[in-house]
Amino acid sequence: MAVFLSKEAYGPGPSEDELDAMLAGRTSVEESEFNDPNAEIDNRDAVRMFLRLRGVTEETFAALVEPYDLGFYKKSDGKSTPIPFMRIPRFLKVLGLKRDIVAVRHDLDYYRGTPDKAPADRHYLDRQKEVGERKWVAAMEWFALRLVGRFSWNRHKNKRLTIDGYGTDEYISQLPVVEL
Repeated sequence: MAVFLSKEAYGPGPSEDELDAMLAGRTSVEESEFNDPNAEIDNRDAVRMFLRLRGVTEETFAALVEPYDLGFYKKSDGKSTPIPFMRIPRFLKVLGLKRDIVAVRHDLDYYRGTPDKAPADRHYLDRQKEVGERKWVAAMEWFALRLVGRFSWNRHKNKRLTIDGYGTDEYISQLPVVEL
């Protein structure tokens, strides 16, 4: 089993100059590089490189890097489904659902309960477009979130009400790892 470092173990992220140096000669960073524990590049750095190449705003950059800095990305299935058997990694792969950085951030928003569900879903749509997802795909995913995301939202809400510390950054280490 791969070991993913905690925020504390990472130390500070790369400086702007270090990030530029890592990007020297690269024209792309594949999404598989920031969800693969065996990738040549640290997951957190790969996300930063990907976002830098996409030219996202500082606000989106900070929001999408945060779940990786917290180690939450290993606790998130990325794009989930309310149907329990469909959460099995094999079904996720067959359906083409994958862990992606915007979906991981959206899962963190649901886990924390902030912002409320509608703004969290809207952030998802806006960020998907900003990182370069096709607009019609982003819109369909947003529509699905609006229709069935309530199940996941309520599940997290109930856990926040019944489990001490659930929904906080400190509790993240206690969440199970999701293998995809």
